[in-house]
Amino acid sequence: MTQPTNTPGRLYISHAPDGRAYARKLAEYLQRVGIATEVDNDGLPAPNMEKLRKRVDRSVGLLVLVTKESATSDQVGHELDRAMEMGRPIFVLLLHGKRLPLLLNQCPYEVARWSRMPSAAFVSQLYQALGGSSTSQIALIEPAAQRRAAAPLLVLSALAAVLLVIGGGYWIGSRPRGETVSPPTPTVTTAPVVSENPAPPDTVTITSPQEGAVVHRCERVRGTANLPDNKTMLFARNRTGPPDAVWYFNYVGTYQNGFVPPEWAGTVYFGSATRQSYDLVIVVMEVKAAARFWQQHKSEDNSYAFANDLPAGAERAALVRVRQGTMDDCE
Repeated sequence: MTQPTNTPGRLYISHAPDGRAYARKLAEYLQRVGIATEVDNDGLPAPNMEKLRKRVDRSVGLLVLVTKESATSDQVGHELDRAMEMGRPIFVLLLHGKRLPLLLNQCPYEVARWSRMPSAAFVSQLYQALGGSSTSQIALIEPAAQRRAAAPLLVLSALAAVLLVIGGGYWIGSRPRGETVSPPTPTVTTAPVVSENPAPPDTVTITSPQEGAVVHRCERVRGTANLPDNKTMLFARNRTGPPDAVWYFNYVGTYQNGFVPPEWAGTVYFGSATRQSYDLVIVVMEVKAAARFWQQHKSEDNSYAFANDLPAGAERAALVRVRQGTMDDCE
């Protein structure tokens, strides 16, 4: 008997005027792979904010297009604020610039230059965050622009093959009579063995940075996880040299509502000086328990939480010890 597959919820695409054309193409692309989308096609100089609020409210997630005009767009800011207020998962496509706005640093993102559509991995992450139970049936359709970009390479490859055949025939025809030619010894390349077994249940690992690494003030942290949908993760960092009694917390990525993907990423800010040592811990909690902890210990601007110890009942799932070497911001 075939198991039923949950259809993902609606995704709202937030964009500034200079991202409208790409947003429409992106909406069509995502709909073709099974993700329902909604885009503001009104194009009004002064959009109806109440109407936009309702659109965000009836969507399950938000995808922000970062363009030249998005940082100063009242509409994008309003949609982003509403999505954060409603606890919606937020994703980002970087169409312009080299770095994300500070407010979006914790969000899963992908660079989408030259109007490229997002990768299969990014779409799969969207699908799961929106409540889809399976991504095995997603058939990604390669954008025509990417096919056109690949066409010259195919022509060159075909031309190279023809020249190789002609050159080989000339070489064979010009060898001395009676001389035998041994065929070239084939080179056998063994493909790396990739484990198909997922990580054990209720496990989290940090793959980057590694133990003892020198990190920037703003560091991109990556890892793997196999967690139930009702659990989320927090970064917990504590300065060990010179010692500090306070732990500082922020959510990993935008998984505060659970549904942590098998491969996750998030951003951590360390201290205001170099040559300091830190313990960086991944704390796993149930979504509701993490929300209660955050409300009780959050900062005034709601950008982080702090406490003198790890949350009661939380699981200390992963740990790396690092040293801050620069004051560089995230790229």
